Amino acid sequence: MKRLISPQSLFFPNPVFVVGSYDADGRANAITLAWGGVASSNPPSISIAVRPSRYSYRNIMERKAFTINLPGIDQVKQADYFGLVSGKNV
Repeated sequence: MKRLISPQSLFFPNPVFVVGSYDADGRANAITLAWGGVASSNPPSISIAVRPSRYSYRNIMERKAFTINLPGIDQVKQADYFGLVSGKNV
């Protein structure tokens, strides 16, 4: 019997990524992302998805560099902060 599965996140709870970048003035910026995951094991690769309207998107595309951090349970407040506040306004 076939079962229709609607679009949804497959893993609960969803892991989050804190992605760091720098703007043109050298100011550090971080964004919290839930869209990402393992892209390949050989070579080891992680994929992320950043909406083009986000401040971090321009930083990443212009610098061609970023960091990916996987916060632990003890860093939930910090990860939440990066998801609520834009580096453009700090």
